[in-house]
Amino acid sequence: MNFLFVIPHYGNNAHLVKLFPSLGLLPPKDDDLNDVKIVLPFKYGEIFIWNNNLRNLGFTKATNEGIRYGVNNGFDVIVGLNNDTEIPDLKTLIETIEFEYINNPKTGIIGFKILAMDDPDFIHHGGTGACVPAGVHKVGRVSLGQLNVRTREKWITGACFAISSGCVLEIGMMDERMVNYGSDADYCYRARLGGFDVVYLPVAVLHKIGQSQTPSASQTRVIKSDMLYFQSKWMFGKIFYDLDNEQL
Repeated sequence: MNFLFVIPHYGNNAHLVKLFPSLGLLPPKDDDLNDVKIVLPFKYGEIFIWNNNLRNLGFTKATNEGIRYGVNNGFDVIVGLNNDTEIPDLKTLIETIEFEYINNPKTGIIGFKILAMDDPDFIHHGGTGACVPAGVHKVGRVSLGQLNVRTREKWITGACFAISSGCVLEIGMMDERMVNYGSDADYCYRARLGGFDVVYLPVAVLHKIGQSQTPSASQTRVIKSDMLYFQSKWMFGKIFYDLDNEQL
């Protein structure tokens, strides 16, 4: 399988300086990040970066730019990755994704074990609960052996996720009417409505937790708008009720 890693970049370039080596790349210099769209080769395919510092599309549209590039260029798997993440074991991540898609053809979207970068024993995301209004994650501790098995889920976080090209061709792009929030849950519900499974795999990804826990006034307005749109789209009909109450 060939992989496209899609990184919507915003904020401090120091995030990418930490992320790149975990992808087998040299840390970028500031001059390397002067373009809006950056495509780099790496061992398993390509890296696609949309630089929101130069043209801010928000999380969803920037991710869609990469997904669209991936489908148009024949990539089998597209991995969405926040810029403030690191992959502790890239080879294991790749091999686990490949194994899942080969052995479970119904799998459309995959989420991962998201560990707090400042406390790697803390599992910030090991699957999920309610998607609105707050986006509830299953949490636990690595040292206690928690959240260490594959599970089917209602949705998974967009901080790091994989989607097959077949799933994209069936359900389309992420819904851009949600700028930064809720589009990950929406994408998963749409995948499940299309007959695909959403799966959590206990493969570690480090994430700088807490950066969006004190949003600015403008960010708060975006959050409220995104959540209101998600609710108006999903929460007042039988389809959402059936998907939300499906026995996984």
